[in-house]
Amino acid sequence: EIAQCLVGSEMCIRDSDRAVRISLYSNRVGKMEEQKDHTEDPEAVKALEEKIKETQGLIDELLELFL
Repeated sequence: EIAQCLVGSEMCIRDSDRAVRISLYSNRVGKMEEQKDHTEDPEAVKALEEKIKETQGLIDELLELFL
């Protein structure tokens, strides 16, 4: 019974960490989208789009771990 409780606690901590990272990455994507919307330099826009895509990929990977 104690072992089950410890395993449950470990899973909760792990899932909590993933949720925090998803939130942080999502906020980062939002900030980059906003920055992209106010940037006129095509090279800077392209770099932001690539970084947004990369960060969204990290979010997707973390979300898959929840399933």
